[in-house]
Amino acid sequence: MNKSLPTQVIYAHGIHTGGGLTLLKEVFSALEANEDFLFILDQRIRTFASSYNLVNVCYFESGLRGRIKSECYLKRHDTQISHILSFNSLPFFLSIKAKLTVFFQNINLLSDSSHSGFLQKFKSLIFRVTSHRVDQFIVQTETVLRRLSKDTHRYCRLGTLLNEQSCQHLRENKLHGEELRRGLLKFIYVADSAKHKNHITLIKAWQLIKSNYSHLEIELFFTLDSQTGQYWERLSRQFDMESLSIFNLGVLTEEDMLDLYRSSDVLIFPSLGESLGLPLIESSVFNLDILAPELDYVRDVVNPVEVFDPNSHISIYRSIARYLGLRWPISIRPMTAQQLIEEVFCSAQNI
Repeated sequence: MNKSLPTQVIYAHGIHTGGGLTLLKEVFSALEANEDFLFILDQRIRTFASSYNLVNVCYFESGLRGRIKSECYLKRHDTQISHILSFNSLPFFLSIKAKLTVFFQNINLLSDSSHSGFLQKFKSLIFRVTSHRVDQFIVQTETVLRRLSKDTHRYCRLGTLLNEQSCQHLRENKLHGEELRRGLLKFIYVADSAKHKNHITLIKAWQLIKSNYSHLEIELFFTLDSQTGQYWERLSRQFDMESLSIFNLGVLTEEDMLDLYRSSDVLIFPSLGESLGLPLIESSVFNLDILAPELDYVRDVVNPVEVFDPNSHISIYRSIARYLGLRWPISIRPMTAQQLIEEVFCSAQNI
């Protein structure tokens, strides 16, 4: 390795298999014969990495001992290093002066599930304790971006590292679906104001539909008893129902309920749980299209035309969009390794 240490570091200790190694291969290809970068790599990929013309490379043994040794090495030279791009999602244990960008690839580090093993729980704890040392995270999807931003309060941006062929394909196919349905459509949600009926999540999904597709002629009708806890009034203060084309019909008589089914096009039913789900059955009798959660209580009685995760307003939004045959943008930002390197180390937007 050259005596003069490069100021820019690609850190990939712990990366030795799977998708992480596949992405690292793209970086190796982009930086062959480049003297401006120092690679910190896991000993287990020495043979693999040696097939590339990498100028400055340091290998460290695998495991915790090698990880600590690699960080100590960086710590000793941190006055010479200006910026580190780490492909290991776990931030450094040691405080290193150089700017740190983490290409985040391990969503499990954000999990605190009781089903996680001891090692996973330990890594998650270390992540929470050390995440403040990261200057910026680069994540691969909007879903991860939302979760990581919320959990760490660190700057996160989108960058999905792919090979040139995959990037080109995705750039040429940025939208899914086709706009097929035309004319006014009437959606209904027949439910009371119980918390598990999940109205707020549905309204948030409806907001996304309305904001992204303002030309749509769609309406949503609730059947809430406004006298019970003034629930509709509270919702109306929280959301601009008129601009969203969401209306409340109140509690209907049996005859009015039958008329509602006859005059409607779609039942959307985001309830988190039901003993039966009578509106599902009633809607199927009147041949309404049904959008509902992928939950057992739904499949017990009907086969919905679209399904969603009732805990996610994004999932409900996408379910509505699929049903309407709408185009929606992919939630990734494809970039080649060269583009990623330039954005991290050269961009004026760098932190």
